[in-house]
Amino acid sequence: MRHASVLLLAPVVLAPCASACAGGGPTPDITWDGGGSSGDGGYESGATSSSGSGNSSSGSGSSSGSGSGASSSSGSDASSSSGSDAGSSSGGDSGSDGGSSSGANIDAGSTSLVFFGGNVNGGYPTDTWTFNGSTWTDLSPSSAPSGRQGSAVATLGTNLVLFGGGQVGSSPLSDTWTFDGKSWTQVMGATSPSARTYATMAVQGSQLVLFGGTTGNGALNDTWTFDGMYWLRELPGTPPTARQSAAMASLGNIVVLFGGLNQYSAFLGDTWTFDGTTWNQVTTTPAPSARTGATMGTLGNKVVLFGGSNVNGALFDTWTFDGTSWTQVTTSTTPAARSAASMATIAGTIVLFAGLDSSESELDDTWAFDGADWSAITTANAPPPVVAGSMALVP
Repeated sequence: MRHASVLLLAPVVLAPCASACAGGGPTPDITWDGGGSSGDGGYESGATSSSGSGNSSSGSGSSSGSGSGASSSSGSDASSSSGSDAGSSSGGDSGSDGGSSSGANIDAGSTSLVFFGGNVNGGYPTDTWTFNGSTWTDLSPSSAPSGRQGSAVATLGTNLVLFGGGQVGSSPLSDTWTFDGKSWTQVMGATSPSARTYATMAVQGSQLVLFGGTTGNGALNDTWTFDGMYWLRELPGTPPTARQSAAMASLGNIVVLFGGLNQYSAFLGDTWTFDGTTWNQVTTTPAPSARTGATMGTLGNKVVLFGGSNVNGALFDTWTFDGTSWTQVTTSTTPAARSAASMATIAGTIVLFAGLDSSESELDDTWAFDGADWSAITTANAPPPVVAGSMALVP
């Protein structure tokens, strides 16, 4: 179902068309677009610009964010990318049709992925879904977070942790929730990150790392850690520049951050790692093109990145990163181009769900990636077409 305003939570002040229009097109029509990650998730958004050639962007990415925990950045703004632009789609539905492949199942044992929230045709459901590798199940917990899109989500121990997010036309949120597979619990603490949406979060050792996001008045570049009970503001020297809708996932004892969108609507294509103390920029060629709203997950000793969007439209390329270098993966089949999808790992397999396609239609397909190829998972019962939801593993 087409939903053009799916990512418009609050207006973002755009700079005059300068670096953001490096390809000659108009200022990208993007506000509050996400990505997040998932990982996540994170994060992740699908609004794309209507035209313009090329995918490099420049301009300062540092921004003072509002609210506690927001900070300005003097870090490098490696926002231009000469990486491959394979997989871009503008207006067409590139990639394989989600329903055209024969179904595949994952033997996940007793573990499940949990999916919450997102934007469904302009509404914000509070349904909590689980996926066991072959079947989606709609749970009915006695309480749940309010409906929202663009939350940061990750797994810590045996719980899913969800932070922030928001709704179109409303102020972003700053609440923290955990889910143990049966019930949601709100975590009340004296200190937490400021309200934001489209931040990104991943596990690093025994803690979660949250970075960036946007308040609607500016992108953020603050770094926070969460140990399951308390949030702690980290001061890691020179962090990545301010951004929203970046992709982030864990890799061994570090987290990997890629891309996103700065407050000037410039697409970013830089790669960073964080070891719990210091952010380090990794410069390597080849690399994914600059983009926002990509998804990233952990698969063994690599992270997997899929899709997102840039000035040319939605993307459907697949990349892996081993901590040192990026490799583009050529597959025999692939999900349709999309951004603002949800990705998580279960039983050694990457699962990709939903998102916003190249025609700005919400998707509800489920795909599996084993490190070599994608396969569609056919299931009779699935969440409705949705964008910018949150998904993570509950062991």
